[in-house]
Amino acid sequence: MGKYGLAIKIINQKVVNGMIKVLYFASIKDLTEKTEEEFHVEGITVRELYEQLKKNYGSLDQYGLRFAVNEEFVTEDEILKSGDIVALIPPVSGG
Repeated sequence: MGKYGLAIKIINQKVVNGMIKVLYFASIKDLTEKTEEEFHVEGITVRELYEQLKKNYGSLDQYGLRFAVNEEFVTEDEILKSGDIVALIPPVSGG
């Protein structure tokens, strides 16, 4: 289990030059109709990736997302590198 209780199990992860994996959870998984997706990008920020995802899937701002890279919460200024795994995490409620 990663920091902040974020549990992401990676099985047979191959690192392909310039590839990052994006994981979708909860309402974002429903919106994209995917649990994960791979992109051939490197050297961009989380913010730049997020802007591209908004172009692909419409406004994501309404979800109040947090971002994690390699199981660590990060800011949108984090620079992504080959092999990174980015998780888009919507707010979770519970009791």
